[in-house]
Amino acid sequence: AVLNVLECILYDLLKSGFRTINLDFENKNPNPIAKQLYEQSLIYNNDKITSSFLTKFEKKKDIGLSYYRAIVKNDGKKEDISNIYTDIPVFLNTHVRNEEILDKVAEVVAEVVGNARDHSNGDCLLNLKVFDVVSLKHQKFKLLSVVALNISDIKIYTKLKEQIENNNFVGNNKIVDNALEYHKKHFDSKYVLDVFAFLSTFQKSVTTRDNSEGSGGTGLTTLINFLIEQAYDEYCYVNSGYYSFMFKKDCLKINDDGTIGFNDKNDYYTSIPSEKLWNVNTINFNGTIYNLDLLLKGDMVNE
Repeated sequence: AVLNVLECILYDLLKSGFRTINLDFENKNPNPIAKQLYEQSLIYNNDKITSSFLTKFEKKKDIGLSYYRAIVKNDGKKEDISNIYTDIPVFLNTHVRNEEILDKVAEVVAEVVGNARDHSNGDCLLNLKVFDVVSLKHQKFKLLSVVALNISDIKIYTKLKEQIENNNFVGNNKIVDNALEYHKKHFDSKYVLDVFAFLSTFQKSVTTRDNSEGSGGTGLTTLINFLIEQAYDEYCYVNSGYYSFMFKKDCLKINDDGTIGFNDKNDYYTSIPSEKLWNVNTINFNGTIYNLDLLLKGDMVNE
């Protein structure tokens, strides 16, 4: 996701009037995954960023053998999300053989893009890459890297926080109010209302979309279910504002009522989230970033 954010910064500088940006960039990370992600970025072998970069960046859709890049406008058009849902299995078909995995990946990507776009007032940039990885034990994997981000002054938790502060809950969001009484007793300099609202957006049927009373939340729950049940291993997080939240399997069990405790007790109502899942960052990211790195292996993938 770092490379995608850098691309956004370069784009903004060019749109602000810079004609040429000299980029002194060297990837010193020996990790082969980092190397491949860099080589598939818009800045690879590009030490002078000029207006041609704008053309590449603004391209609504760009598809190659191992990458899929799209910009989804925040215009409320559902067909853009539907097109992504249709495109992803076709794009991944040469890499992934399991049809169930293809369908679930498409669903997760579409839901993540929809959440990143609809919870904000900005467009969503989607970058999906897939390539081979060989472990130190010579095991063969496919790495599926998904980054969906938007730049916006509305964070993923902004609208839910406003509902909490105004005591004006939409539809099933009332479950947040039921948990609030316990959690606010444990608020301190680190665990604040923003964090509680952030993690509460992942509860089933909780929605921060406009005009969606009683119909939200299930997309994020689908995402978490996928991570638990399908990925061999993963490095996945969502970042918004000053906060980042890691998806870790041992704290993501979904209860019968659809709630997720985000703690060892798996209790949303009477236990605070585990500190190993979330961090307070030094930089405020205006918007939301989903970063999903998923390792697939065996009969799921093509050699």
